[in-house]
Amino acid sequence: MLNMLRSDLYRILHIRSFKIGVFIMSIMTICLTMPSVNVMSNTAFANYDAQIGNFAEYLYYFPKSAIFMIIVMLMYVIYLNEEYTSGFIKNVYPYQTDKLKLSISRLLIFVIYYIVFSFINIIFSLITVGFIQGRFGTISIIDYIINYVIQLLLATAVGSFLELFIHLSKKNIVSTILIFLYTFGILFGMVYIFFQEWFNLSVYENAIYYLSGTLPYRISDVYLNTMVVGIFALGIGVLLNMVILKKKDLE
Repeated sequence: MLNMLRSDLYRILHIRSFKIGVFIMSIMTICLTMPSVNVMSNTAFANYDAQIGNFAEYLYYFPKSAIFMIIVMLMYVIYLNEEYTSGFIKNVYPYQTDKLKLSISRLLIFVIYYIVFSFINIIFSLITVGFIQGRFGTISIIDYIINYVIQLLLATAVGSFLELFIHLSKKNIVSTILIFLYTFGILFGMVYIFFQEWFNLSVYENAIYYLSGTLPYRISDVYLNTMVVGIFALGIGVLLNMVILKKKDLE
């Protein structure tokens, strides 16, 4: 798996879509944090006011921002789709007998994209909000690391289903639609209506989108529940990907 990861890293650094994604993310971070531009990116649970917000507030905001999630997930989908359009999948996937390692290696690509674009957000917001505007704010490093890791876990769980739809359809259209349904809360709204309005069940409170948006700043028991949901969803996604990849070997 290490050899595959090295190969993936090389491909990431040399594909045009990654460089475009880095450029777009850099520009959008500047736009989101400069009061003179004042571009707002609001979802049901994410809001940052560039006029008065500080660096610490932006750090908690960007993982829930629709723009951040769209760019990360879209770049990941484009990367996976390129494996089909270039024929890469025919030369590699059938020869990897351990489908668990194969699925995990694909998700590690998602983690890399997430961390790289997070780093871009942190660096540019530190410059624009912290050093230029002088609004640093206060933050607990330990609390924030825990918050960030769990946000990454929930996002990776969504990434596993994006991967699944790529393998099923061999195109990026279905996964792209899922990205926008998820990031703008439309999918969550559908879940809410289905369970709460029709059956009066409050299971929507364990939906990944809801948990990601309402994730607390301080360490609490809520984190444990969120981690369980994230790990369970990620496990289901990996399992389904393994099944699909094994069936592809029989085609």
